[in-house]
Amino acid sequence: MSGAVTTVVQAKIFTDHTGAAAHVPVLLTENGVVGPLLDYMLRLAGRSRAWQRNLLRAVRLLLDYGVANRGSFASERELFASFVERLYGGTVGEDGCDASGLYWRPMRWTQANALLHVLAEFTAHLAQERGFFLARLGERYAPVGPRHGERDSRQSGPRAGVGQPAP
Repeated sequence: MSGAVTTVVQAKIFTDHTGAAAHVPVLLTENGVVGPLLDYMLRLAGRSRAWQRNLLRAVRLLLDYGVANRGSFASERELFASFVERLYGGTVGEDGCDASGLYWRPMRWTQANALLHVLAEFTAHLAQERGFFLARLGERYAPVGPRHGERDSRQSGPRAGVGQPAP
């Protein structure tokens, strides 16, 4: 199994028809842009570059971990608990092998805590705004559909088609 299944690129995002663009880092998977993360980053575009890097790194690590360990956990809660353990302890066994292919070294507590903090904020936002956690890691990363009365921004609008896989 290979390690990373995600990559980060800089994107120029048009949010309306004025021609003004936001320049933000975007997380890509084999299925395209991680839309909920992009929306969250655009909403909080005034945050520091360090915050953006931490958030992207945290989500990227979680997605990579979920894909590398697909089918290993009965619930998202179990996956997340194991992910936290691997952040602190690394993924390489005492024998020097790592069947996941991630080969993560243990993180310092301060570094892991910073990543977990921004990840907790992001997942709380997802739960509140979209009603889901990081379901179906490595698969199509999008909510089932808009909540009652909301417009599905994946279908139309100025950002439609910007790195988004077709529904």
